[in-house]
Amino acid sequence: MTCEACITEAVHLLGNSAPAVAALRRLVERMTVVSFADGPWSDALAEVVRFSPNMDFADACVVQLVRSRRDAFALTLDRSDFATYKVSFACPDGEFHV
Repeated sequence: MTCEACITEAVHLLGNSAPAVAALRRLVERMTVVSFADGPWSDALAEVVRFSPNMDFADACVVQLVRSRRDAFALTLDRSDFATYKVSFACPDGEFHV
């Protein structure tokens, strides 16, 4: 599961490289993409305000997704930021935090 804000951030981190974005597309096609445009954006923006200036909108959307689903966790590169958000998360290096 992911959201539009995370896809945007991933495309940016991939440097808009066509082969990398094509691989991302194949990955995302297997996921459920949640839209925050239909309502929960307000809660996500409230989280940004709460953790300002350390939280961006993509992080806030992930926090909302994790909190709204049982046994969910975030997969992130932002270990230091997510440690402050008080949600379960995992890092690519194998660390898992509850």
